[in-house]
Amino acid sequence: SECKLGEFDAKEMKDVGYTAAELRTGGYSAKELKLAGFLPEALKVGGFTIVDLKGAGFSPSELRDIGCSLESLLDGGFHARALKAIGFTAADFKSHGVMSGQLREAGFKAEVLMQVGYTALELRTGGFSAKQLKDVGFSAETLKSAGYTASNLEEVGFSAKDLKDGGYTAEELTTASFDGADLRLAGLSASELRSAGLTARELKDGGYSNQQLRSAGFPAWKLKEVGL
Repeated sequence: SECKLGEFDAKEMKDVGYTAAELRTGGYSAKELKLAGFLPEALKVGGFTIVDLKGAGFSPSELRDIGCSLESLLDGGFHARALKAIGFTAADFKSHGVMSGQLREAGFKAEVLMQVGYTALELRTGGFSAKQLKDVGFSAETLKSAGYTASNLEEVGFSAKDLKDGGYTAEELTTASFDGADLRLAGLSASELRSAGLTARELKDGGYSNQQLRSAGFPAWKLKEVGL
């Protein structure tokens, strides 16, 4: 510190044999030592942190090349995008617990993240859309367990049958905009749909027969109202 106060710059100190550790103790910054010509490995050995080295302007590739792990680079404040650019893979990030949202921002696609083991729920919370998850092959059943509603999935192209097969109930399906015909083709009975709140008129318009409506328990006056 006395040397620094005496206005010796870091290069002069380096040239007369001071180590990075001695200069760090004397109050010199990582940036000053970088400008003086110290290599990143010398600074690391000298006790500077990854945060210090990043602040001094060393690149993630320089730090990786001296043995800094992905975990230490992440902890040091490097963005996943910069680390992806130097060759770290989605699997590398997954093994270090990096959230899918960070990887989405880094440019990884949903398909790649799915392949390395991110779940539909993790991808949903990471900001991927229902359409993106459908397009990479997640089923309606899986997306239901990830928290998507019937309406969410209808909007991205799943049929009423897809959703019924995926475990959505008649009540859940009626909250989407499927009509009676869609629900009939999905295999739902008139009785299930009556319980879910559909009217005799909606079921008749959807192609259910007179007998099916009677069997569903609609009173005679309701059927008379719709012309049965």
